[in-house]
Amino acid sequence: MQMWELLDKVNIIIGTIVAIPVFWSWYFLITQRRRQKQLIKSLETLSGDRPVAVSIDLMPGESENQALMYLKKHNLDMEFLKITREKLKKDELQNFVEELHKIKAEAMSKGADRIHLFYRGPVVGAMIVGEVFSNTSVTIYHFDKATGTYESWGPLHRSFI
Repeated sequence: MQMWELLDKVNIIIGTIVAIPVFWSWYFLITQRRRQKQLIKSLETLSGDRPVAVSIDLMPGESENQALMYLKKHNLDMEFLKITREKLKKDELQNFVEELHKIKAEAMSKGADRIHLFYRGPVVGAMIVGEVFSNTSVTIYHFDKATGTYESWGPLHRSFI
């Protein structure tokens, strides 16, 4: 009987010792996740010291005014560059990629530390834009058809790609 009582007490001690790092890890992961969310939230509102707005519109109609209205509404004063096409065609993809590289180079030559990217178009175009702008500090704004305005989707970072 004493052996079982001894084993029971040893089991309680071992269980307590094992529980301490488990709870510490749980607490560490929860606080890390909270800090990460706060950082991403703060990056969404960060405009930069020398920001440049880039509007990429690959659909019929016009969205430049909505992008300019968004900038004005949120008191974001910056230079505005744009690419406008009625649609993105498969045989014009190479020209589109070259145009993206040119506009990125133009923004960088102006000393942009953050690019505010307003995008309206198909998913394929968004993937290409993400690849071209992946090594720059970019805040993404997506056109919402339901509201007819742009909304911030936060920073573009490599883990999205």
